[in-house]
Amino acid sequence: MISEVEQVFYNARDVSGESGIAAVRYLLNKGVSFQAAIEPDPVVSARVATSGKFFDVATPEQDGERAILILCWDYWGPLDIAAWMPTAGKIYTYAGSATMLGESQIYGVGLEAGLRVYRDPLAWFRAGRQGIVILNPKAAAERLDGLGPLIAEDPEHATWLQRNLARPAPKILVPNPARKAA
Repeated sequence: MISEVEQVFYNARDVSGESGIAAVRYLLNKGVSFQAAIEPDPVVSARVATSGKFFDVATPEQDGERAILILCWDYWGPLDIAAWMPTAGKIYTYAGSATMLGESQIYGVGLEAGLRVYRDPLAWFRAGRQGIVILNPKAAAERLDGLGPLIAEDPEHATWLQRNLARPAPKILVPNPARKAA
């Protein structure tokens, strides 16, 4: 049975009137391998309407911005769609469920050596979709906690990861012994 997210993803190019091959062609021109552009799911070109952190597929009658749609998976299957606008450097999600691109990889074995983290989808695609791109740092921090080391692109990226993935310690209370005696 196909989920709503998958249905939106696979129908996006028909709804928005875009050519499905445009996103693949864009990635190939940017040095991405054909395999990375189409597996595990091919990218899709679509026009999208954005609101806050979210997007919806725009119809030909609506104004929409061109985006590359990426199906986002977790361990159990497709859970969301990311709309990446490379020229603007922005990423939106359809359902708000995806915390990172490549999330299904965090459930694998062999993360003791480290998990590569990329700043943006283009670097991730160039790496053959190996590793992750963080979409929601707060939620990603929770999922990445205790999984092993993260491998940043450079020192500045490492600093960004440390700052944005830091989780605050829980509030700790100590009972007042004087109140017990009263």
